[in-house]
Amino acid sequence: MPPPCARAERTYNLDAAVAGQITPLVVGAFAAHYGGDEAAPSNVLATVNGMAASSDPSTKALGQSLLGLWTDLPPADNTLEIVLTAP
Repeated sequence: MPPPCARAERTYNLDAAVAGQITPLVVGAFAAHYGGDEAAPSNVLATVNGMAASSDPSTKALGQSLLGLWTDLPPADNTLEIVLTAP
């Protein structure tokens, strides 16, 4: 299986430089999202916020998508307790 950057280049028609820049952001966001209780490092959050505010539509869309993955809504993912008994 090719590395993530190579797949991004081929699948999304990205040049190697762009694929190399965004792949760690996308992989990190999905890993945190699926792991639960997401908390973006400040440097990643600054980069993603900058992308979401971009005037380039593709960059803006990717930034907004990444912000969505990094947004952790209640209840807490890893401490949720569900009571299954009748009151």
